[in-house]
Amino acid sequence: MFASRFILKAQIKKLEAEKDVIRQDPSLGWIPENYRMSLCYDKLKEYAQYNRASSVREALDLLSRELHELKMELSAIAMTAQ
Repeated sequence: MFASRFILKAQIKKLEAEKDVIRQDPSLGWIPENYRMSLCYDKLKEYAQYNRASSVREALDLLSRELHELKMELSAIAMTAQ
């Protein structure tokens, strides 16, 4: 049990370091810092690929709405699980 906690903590530390590198990447300046994570990159790419947004602003607005909906769904699930 102790070994798995140690491994998990090491993985979390590694991911946080990677997240910090991504958040500070100057080539990603066009993406607001709050959206600099792999899920958001994938969604923005999907919006462009399938013509769901015609501008960066429109894509970010769509992403913001979808993230809000996801948070609401997760909150509802958590409330019913209690």
